[in-house]
Amino acid sequence: MSGYDGKTEYPTRNLNTGENDFEKAKGIRAKLLFTPIEGLDITLTASRSDMDNHGTFQSYIVLDPNAKYRGFIPYRTALPAGINVSRDNFDYAVRGNPGTDAVDKLYSAVVNYKVNGWTFSSITARQQEDRDLLASNHIQNSDLSALLTNGQYSWDMMQRSILDVTTTSQEFKVVSPQMGIVDLLAGDLRPR
Repeated sequence: MSGYDGKTEYPTRNLNTGENDFEKAKGIRAKLLFTPIEGLDITLTASRSDMDNHGTFQSYIVLDPNAKYRGFIPYRTALPAGINVSRDNFDYAVRGNPGTDAVDKLYSAVVNYKVNGWTFSSITARQQEDRDLLASNHIQNSDLSALLTNGQYSWDMMQRSILDVTTTSQEFKVVSPQMGIVDLLAGDLRPR
């Protein structure tokens, strides 16, 4: 059995919250081997990882002086106060807390039976992935409505993407003993 837990802080910072971007990750993995009878071994494996990315992990470092926000507002006007576009800039400003929460789980059972030089194998696996991504389109708290109404009205610039994927597979395999210059290997994989 093994596990890990850690947090990494990054220099990019959301001026609205005053928080630096960070990533937290933890996980656990376990493997168990059974040998109930001679020639038969069964390996069970399970793992889970949890990840929390907090922030956009990006900032404005270069901006074309002629760039237009929404096609007609000078982009430098649209940037929030406190952001100085340069190679040394690590600041951005967005409402809310963008980032990604992700959970990955993997389960497998590998059965090998060896008899008279032949090996018969079965590999069963299931993987689950759940992701919740919250992102800001323009890594800034300015939007067209706020700019045209001097901050009286504002739109939500955040977009959410939720992913939930489960995959199951079953594989059967037969390996022959040494037969002179020929070995045989046959199998069938059925993902679902």
